Amino acid sequence: RHPPGQTQRTAAYFMALGHYDAQIRRLRRHFSDRRKLLVDALGRDSLLKETGSHFGGTSFWIKGPDWLDSRKLAEKAAEAGILIEPGDTFFNNDAPPLNYFRLAYSSIPENRITEGFEKLVACVKSLAP
Repeated sequence: RHPPGQTQRTAAYFMALGHYDAQIRRLRRHFSDRRKLLVDALGRDSLLKETGSHFGGTSFWIKGPDWLDSRKLAEKAAEAGILIEPGDTFFNNDAPPLNYFRLAYSSIPENRITEGFEKLVACVKSLAP
């Protein structure tokens, strides 16, 4: 099934006027600003480390201390209003590490990133053995 012709024409017109390229530039700038805030916060903390790519995206893969269970962290963080995605389901082995998780930043307002990260670190510390 094809999208309706009117929808296709509208999208083509939007792109022809340069709005698509302008929107991509705006999104790139917003994501970059948010990413920098989270990179700075990660740099101030010794418990959590970013793993993976350094060239963009909308989330980080974070490695916690070896003792951390990211499934328990997800529950604790949710109580504090912070959502993370435990990483064990993304590993293709019988005993995946539990100390990895994904932390997205694309939809978080810039003025809440640093405070949210500090709350997340407090949640990690509260789970320490």
